[in-house]
Amino acid sequence: MKIPPHLPLHCCDINDHKLWQRLKLFFVVAIFGLIAGMSGASIILGWVWPNSNEGDYWLQSYAMRNNAIYQLEDRIKIEMSERSAEVYRGSIGFYGNNYLNKKIGDAIMVSSDGWLVMYAPDYDRNFKNLYLILSDGSVNRPEKALLDNYSDILYLKIVNKQFKITSFAERSGAYYEDVFVNENGGWQHTVVGQPKYNLFDASHLDGVVSFSYSLEGDFTAGSTVINSQGRLLGLVNKNGSVIPAVVLTKILPSVLNKQKIIYPSLGAEGWFSEDKPLVVKNEKVGGFAVNKIWSSGSLLKKGDLILEINGQPVAAATFGSFLDSESVRLTVLRNGKNITIETKILNMEI
Repeated sequence: MKIPPHLPLHCCDINDHKLWQRLKLFFVVAIFGLIAGMSGASIILGWVWPNSNEGDYWLQSYAMRNNAIYQLEDRIKIEMSERSAEVYRGSIGFYGNNYLNKKIGDAIMVSSDGWLVMYAPDYDRNFKNLYLILSDGSVNRPEKALLDNYSDILYLKIVNKQFKITSFAERSGAYYEDVFVNENGGWQHTVVGQPKYNLFDASHLDGVVSFSYSLEGDFTAGSTVINSQGRLLGLVNKNGSVIPAVVLTKILPSVLNKQKIIYPSLGAEGWFSEDKPLVVKNEKVGGFAVNKIWSSGSLLKKGDLILEINGQPVAAATFGSFLDSESVRLTVLRNGKNITIETKILNMEI
């Protein structure tokens, strides 16, 4: 009796034959699974746990990946260089030529018609002795300068220049944001932290921003701080923290339109509870303490404690936003009693 070629021998059990066929397939799948598992384990050791065992290659790959995250894009570097200028004080003759004496900081372009800003705590009020070098190598002299005495921000105007202006970052309370600081000709990565108060030792105008943002690391005063999108967060002050861009945006309209520095105000000077804690009946309260009235038109009095504006608690970080309107409603603690005052917003020119 002949057996068809596609059938096993009569001495082999058909069930055993099928079992062996399945085992062959299982062995192939197991081998490929083992290879895939070993590859996955290598990736985990090198990327997720780069310090375990001796995966130097994977450790380098992990470091390269993190460095890429904290590198500013080349496009943004170019854009920021086109919007910046190096500022020097003084020029000295040198065998028929000149060299610039001392660099005092970097300035950022904030208007298309030639206004720049910089942090200048040591400004000697002689703008005619300043020189600005732009990214194209041209040396320019400012025709006008305005100093904000409260923040030490200097506004400089260059003649006949059309600029690409810098955009400003908006802070939304998201601290520990990755930022970049222009330090020694390069952009260094760091993190911006919580607000720092007590920016002013003495009392200050109510409309003046009285806080700065902390930075992780030590940076040169006047350095530019931007976010990963290339938006200006602020300027590093002499205490190593960031003067927020809101200081610039608050004053810039008066600089551009009237070429003057004008602060909106309630006509008072003093301090916020974040600057110096305010205590009423053995409890700490938030508010603005008035210790000086600079305007005869102000309805406030020395010793008043402003608790609310338009029904909202007073805080240093939000106070300035209320001064954008023409008038406000104040809740004031005066002589131990809460009173309500309707008052107009005044303008203080510095």
